[in-house]
Amino acid sequence: MRIPGGKTARRSGQWLLGKVVQHAVILGYHRVIDGPDPYRLGVSPERFAEQLAVLAGTTHPLPLEKLPELLASGRLPKRTVAVTFDDGYADVLHHAKPLLARFGIPATMFVISGALGREPWWDRLEGLASAAAARGCRFTLPIGDSAFKWPVKGVTSSKEGLCRALYPKLRALSSGAREVVLDQLVQLVGVPPETHDGLQRIVTADELRRLADGDLVQIGAHTVSHPALSGLSAERQRAEIAGSRRDLQAVLERPVTGFSYPFGDTGAGAETIVQEEGFHYACESRNAVAWRRTHQFALPRFWVPNWDGQRFAHWLERWLDD
Repeated sequence: MRIPGGKTARRSGQWLLGKVVQHAVILGYHRVIDGPDPYRLGVSPERFAEQLAVLAGTTHPLPLEKLPELLASGRLPKRTVAVTFDDGYADVLHHAKPLLARFGIPATMFVISGALGREPWWDRLEGLASAAAARGCRFTLPIGDSAFKWPVKGVTSSKEGLCRALYPKLRALSSGAREVVLDQLVQLVGVPPETHDGLQRIVTADELRRLADGDLVQIGAHTVSHPALSGLSAERQRAEIAGSRRDLQAVLERPVTGFSYPFGDTGAGAETIVQEEGFHYACESRNAVAWRRTHQFALPRFWVPNWDGQRFAHWLERWLDD
C-alpha cells in the first residue's frame, strides 16, 4: 500500500489519515548469557552489546515507566525505544547491567517474586530432561489424574523431545502440583538436575537490591509463581498479581508500579485486576509497536533474538519513526 507523499504504510497501524502517529518500540529480553540456551530465550553478551550500540547510536532510549504518559499526551520523542526483561534471571545483573551502564540505556526487569534465588520450573525441567536423555531413562510419571509414559511413540528421546512433551503438561498445573511432579521426576531419573554457570536462576533478594540500585534498571512485578493467569480464579489471579508487588516492595523498600503478564496471558480479567491493584502500566508479549491509542495495561513488545548488530539494526529500522 502506498500513502500520498511516497511513503509506505507499516503494519503497526501508525498511519492515520496520511500522518505519522508517534509510537514507541518496546523490546523484550529474558537472558544475556554465554553458552547453550535450550529455550532460545537468551542473547549472548557480545551480541547484546552490539544491539545496545545500535540503540545508543540511532534511537531515543527511555525508561518504560515514562512511555504511557508520553504516548497519551503526544509528546513522545521520535525513535523512542524501551528495553525490558522478563523473569528476573541473575545474568541480567551480572552480564546485562554493566553493558546497559556502558551505553547509558535504561531498562525494566519484571521479576517472579516467589522464585528469588531459585531456578524457574522450566529450567529444572530442562536439567532433568538432560539427565534422563543421558541415562536413557524409561519411566511412568503421574501427572494429576493421568500418567505420562516416557519415551513417547513418535517423539525423539532427546532432551529436547522430553522437554517439549512435558512442558505444556507442567505449565497447566498449579505451582504446588508442578513441584510435586518435578520432585517425582528427580526420583525417577535418579540424579539431580545438571548444573550450569550458577546464573540459571532468578536473582536473590540481595542481587535484586543491587540490580535496582541507581536509576538504570527499574523493577516490575511478574506474579509470584509465573502461572497462566487465565487458568486461575479471580481470587487466585489477584493473589499472584498483588502478592508479587507486595513481595518486591518489601525487598526493595520502594514502589513497584509496572507489571508483565506471564506468557503474555491477559485473559479472564487479569488487566482489570492489575489496574485495581494500583499498577501504572503492564506489558503483554504481543509483537507490535506501542502508539497513542495503545492501552497502558496492554503494552506490546517485540522479543529480540540472538541477532548481531547489523541484522538487529536492519530489523529495528522498519519499526522506527522516519
